[in-house]
Amino acid sequence: MPLLHLKIFPGRPHFFLYFLPLMLLSCNFPPEAPPYAYGRPQLLVSEDSDGLQRIILTLTVQNLASATTSKLGLCFRLYDADGIAQPPFGSNYFELELSSTIAAGLSSMVELELHPLFFHPLQNGLQIIGLCIKEIDYLDGSSWVDSACLYQYPQAIRAGIE
Repeated sequence: MPLLHLKIFPGRPHFFLYFLPLMLLSCNFPPEAPPYAYGRPQLLVSEDSDGLQRIILTLTVQNLASATTSKLGLCFRLYDADGIAQPPFGSNYFELELSSTIAAGLSSMVELELHPLFFHPLQNGLQIIGLCIKEIDYLDGSSWVDSACLYQYPQAIRAGIE
């Protein structure tokens, strides 16, 4: 009688239980901590002296890595105050890159101008959901990537119309 027909293998569902430890050992638990920290983002919607609407996201980023950053890649989704995707046509998912030099261990205020993403003025506010630093490039040529956005900001960032 072959060994696979012993009573410890009574059926096929148990077959997968033997692979469970192998699958768990191949995963990183917990996931690698991100090489940055950031404070509470601020979203400001205002009008400038020419009457044009300005939308600015400010974010303080602390570099926890041992190398100086050269570029940050951010992603997020935009909605109005009622939860309607903005802009109303196309995708409301955005990925932006900005040059940002932050020395190891230091913090820097990052500002993103979002008003170029809109063709019409906002009427009732704006909210950003799922803000994530998706990629960081360093001056030494290395990079860090969070392709699944595991470390996205956990709350919606809201602003009303001033």
